Order: sequence, then C-alpha cells, then structure tokens
Amino acid sequence: MSRIDRLLEAATPEVLLETAGRLHPLVLHLPIGLLLLLAVVELPRMLRRRAAGDGAGGDRPPLIRAAIWLAALTAAAAAFSGWHLAESPDYVAGRTLQLHRWLGVGVAATAMIAAVAWTVRWTRGYRGFLLLAAATIIPAGHFGGVMTHGEGFVTAPLRAAMAAAEEVEDEPAAEPEVESDAEPEPATEAEPEPVAPPAASQASFALD
Repeated sequence: MSRIDRLLEAATPEVLLETAGRLHPLVLHLPIGLLLLLAVVELPRMLRRRAAGDGAGGDRPPLIRAAIWLAALTAAAAAFSGWHLAESPDYVAGRTLQLHRWLGVGVAATAMIAAVAWTVRWTRGYRGFLLLAAATIIPAGHFGGVMTHGEGFVTAPLRAAMAAAEEVEDEPAAEPEVESDAEPEPATEAEPEPVAPPAASQASFALD
C-alpha cells in the first residue's frame, strides 16, 4: 500500500475535523487584523461624512470590499476551526470556553453581515456591524488568552513588581545610632610584659 493510499484510508471525517481545528491559531490572526484595520479606517470616514451632512454616501474603494470579504471569510474559518478545536481533550469545557466560542461566532456573524451590507450599499449597516465585530474581538480574544495562558497572563509582571514594591515599603526602617554625650574613657596603655633573659648557652669545648 502506498503512502497516498494509507493517507486516504486514515483521513476519516473525524480526523479531518480534528486537523482543521488545529489550524485555529494559524487562521484567527488575519480576520482580527483586518477587522480592526477596517474599523480604524472607517471611523474618520464616518466622522467626515457626518460633518459634511452625507451620512450614507461617499466613495466606495474596491480595496475595502476585498478586505471586508476576506475578513468575513477568514473569521468564519476561524470560528469553524475553533469550534472543533474546543472538542479536543486538551481543553476543559467550562464557562470560559463557552464564552470564547460564542463570542468568536459573533465576530464571524457580524463580519459577514458587514460584508453583505457593503455589497448591497447599506452603508449604515456596514459601519454598525463592522464596529460591532471589531468591539467583540476584544472580549473574545481575552477569554481565548485565558484558556491558553491562564488568568492574569498579561498583567502578571505588573502585579509582581507592585508586590515587590509593597514588600520594600513594609520593611521596618533601621533605627539610627544615638550618640552619647558622655566622654569616652581614655584608653589605658597595656604594661609591657617582662621578657625572660635568654638561657645561657653552654659552650662545649673539644679537647685536643
């Protein structure tokens, strides 16, 4: 049996879905960046149109249409892969996982509605759903980070530094030495110890 035949035999639907789920960390960053960038681009455009009294019109750059559809499709792919990754035994089902999962679905849904709104020239709908999708990214990303790195991962260095500073402040200050007004006693010279005379050496003479 060739390698391709073994691969086709092993590629059951369950294995393929599990593999697709493991692509979630790779896929999710593109829609996040695109949606946040589109929101940053759209906010000043919206303010300029409102100041000019043109709340619904304005130019429609083709690049924005390509970007919003790419963001919507990759957001849907990220939600799909993340949903199946959550079924892995590596993740424990709980409130954090459910919040992250449904917020991710919300990002994908609002991004898709924004793309359709841009296509049908519903400018107000495009703006509203685009900003909603960008805002939903923040809590969705927060809960995803908690699942991956644990609670308080971002603020851990700050909390450690603050705790160290509080320990330094709580340490008791060293008491200053109190100088005494009494005059110091004069140092007494030590009397020299008597030195014993050296023992007389007995000279021995050799007789010739």
